[in-house]
Amino acid sequence: MKKNMSIENKKRKMRKINDDDDDDSDYFKIEDYKITDLKSLIDLTYDLMNKDPPPKRIKKKLPPKLYKLIDILEPLENLNNLIGLTKLKDQLLEQLLYFVQGNNDNIMLHTVIEGPPGTGKTTVANLMSEIYSGIGILKKRKCNVIKREDLIGQFLGETTIKTMETLEHCKNGVMLIDEAYSLGSVDNRDSYAKEAIDCINQYLTENADKLICIIAGYKEELNECFFSQNKGLRRRFPWTFTIESFTKEELAQIFINKVNYTKEYELHEKVDNKFLESKIKKEYFNGNAGDIENIISRAKIINSRVNFCKEENFILTKEIINEAFYKFYDTRVSNVSKVPFMMYT
Repeated sequence: MKKNMSIENKKRKMRKINDDDDDDSDYFKIEDYKITDLKSLIDLTYDLMNKDPPPKRIKKKLPPKLYKLIDILEPLENLNNLIGLTKLKDQLLEQLLYFVQGNNDNIMLHTVIEGPPGTGKTTVANLMSEIYSGIGILKKRKCNVIKREDLIGQFLGETTIKTMETLEHCKNGVMLIDEAYSLGSVDNRDSYAKEAIDCINQYLTENADKLICIIAGYKEELNECFFSQNKGLRRRFPWTFTIESFTKEELAQIFINKVNYTKEYELHEKVDNKFLESKIKKEYFNGNAGDIENIISRAKIINSRVNFCKEENFILTKEIINEAFYKFYDTRVSNVSKVPFMMYT
């Protein structure tokens, strides 16, 4: 018996020695990281995935949901790769760090995303649903995009039934009401809309831990046509992200990213950020990234004509892009002679 106890004591000593030796090994040490933005969190996650795990005594002290970051690495990278959106990324980072540390007191995460068309509101909402479900806040990794017709019935009373069915379908996931202002009106005379909004308001209060509702649209119209329908509604949406229109520099980078993403087409070496920025006239870009897609599509069509059956058929040159911008602006102005100055320079 004494002999067995002696052997066990030796084993304990050896384990202690090994643990002490681990101080110099290349295992994951959380104290080596300072999280200041999404990029630094992504770097931490890669090391968490690839480095040796820490000894048990250290692993026990790590944040409870730290390893969940590995499950959301892809949507985190996709979110970080989106052009701009700095404030939105910073606020989402703070939410993540809160939940990773095991905090889960059923706080409301219903969110308002304000901004003009083409700024990535739907893309952001989809990524948020992937992140929230991956971290364990939601069960379903799905973003349900809801329109007015999914909520409003043809007669009073039917709207409540239809709205409840839609809410139950979205339960345990994210519900995105895009262009939420379409539910109401400035004069608040739409009784069908008020019926739906009252139902949503009550459901969000009672199911804060089972559904995250995201509404998207212009700030002024959301206030006038959505939040004005119910005085308590604004309190149900504690998070507000404002997405501004893209700058010239950001639009130029989006242009390059979108062409490179296709892998089928490529830009001529003379087509760089500076050249694209010189072609972008912000006053004509109502659709932001959507307008960039429009111009790229025009460039591809022009290219098919210019380089018909030639080897360089998939290279977009400065001349082709010049013409694509010209034709795009031509649709935005009433007089062709007023197409932006220096368009062909």
